[in-house]
Amino acid sequence: MKTRLKAGEKAELKDEEAKQILRKYMNIEKDVLDLSLQWISYGDLKLTEEAYEQLRQYMIEMGLSNNPPSFQDFVDNSFIDQVKG
Repeated sequence: MKTRLKAGEKAELKDEEAKQILRKYMNIEKDVLDLSLQWISYGDLKLTEEAYEQLRQYMIEMGLSNNPPSFQDFVDNSFIDQVKG
């Protein structure tokens, strides 16, 4: 698991090496990735209930889902809690 946290730290650097790795695994165009990295943070990979609820509301507003799963039904932070604990 520490490797995954290290991966988040590396992605947070947002340097050219990190961008190449992200493009490899995310299959995303360079311009889209550059724009996304202006607001995406990899510093804390734990998904909070507040952040999930905001995402859930966006999905409803954009018509992507009428009833996305609840935080309790969808998110499991137990692994990251063990590492950060």
